[in-house]
Amino acid sequence: MNQDVVVLVSAPDRPGLVADTTSYVRDIGGNIAEAEQHTIPGLAFVQRMVISIPSAQSVEIMRDEIVALTSGVVTCHLIGTRTRIALFVSRAGHAAYDVMSKVALAENPIDVACIVSDQPDHADLARRFDVPFVEVAVDGRSREEHESAVLEALDGFDFDLVVLARYMRILSADFLDRINSPAINVHHALLPAFIGAGAYQRAWDRGVKLIGATAHYATVDLDEGPIIAQASTPVSHRDGPEDLARRGRELECAVLAQALSAHCQFRVLLTGNRTIIFED
Repeated sequence: MNQDVVVLVSAPDRPGLVADTTSYVRDIGGNIAEAEQHTIPGLAFVQRMVISIPSAQSVEIMRDEIVALTSGVVTCHLIGTRTRIALFVSRAGHAAYDVMSKVALAENPIDVACIVSDQPDHADLARRFDVPFVEVAVDGRSREEHESAVLEALDGFDFDLVVLARYMRILSADFLDRINSPAINVHHALLPAFIGAGAYQRAWDRGVKLIGATAHYATVDLDEGPIIAQASTPVSHRDGPEDLARRGRELECAVLAQALSAHCQFRVLLTGNRTIIFED
């Protein structure tokens, strides 16, 4: 039997890299089902391959050998690996409900370890989809105290990714480090415009002619992490702040779904504060 693997490569560009990586796959008895590569001038060569290799071939050894071959950063992921998420949500629940609906429809290989909220209202969402609910109220706590309580509540849950589905808390560097997983956030604006809270009101105040939403990896810098997906729609002077928010909710759900799909299908490659998204 064979095992199917996604290989992501980011390396200094040089002539012959494609030939070297594809020849290596042939030499270990593998077969390439998909291959896409791109050169970012002055930055890197990036490549995504979907390959079938003999089951006796160690994926870890293969990764190390491709690292040595390319002098780059290489990750290997077994196809069929399911991503376990911790879903964070505050008062606005539309994005979280959309994520859970898509999980129930098995649109992506995702399992939900738990739903985390600073509001009690979303316990019903957890009950509907039969997943654990973790409420950690703010209750006058400082950010450090609240984050410590969240981390304590998360202890014992196994997850690979945190999904911030309109979770309206600014996360510290310590928290992002201690969750030991990436975090994807959805923001209600076309970043880098209108960072932070109240984006629709500020967009209306500015008289924008289109609104948007952005899904990005969360970093210590507020709403400045690597962008995964964005979408926009035109608006006019007839639209008030509430209209912008209503129309924006659909965009938020769409870009978060797109980002989760790309992440769990291993189609995202990070280069600095940029992402390369290999299309489905």
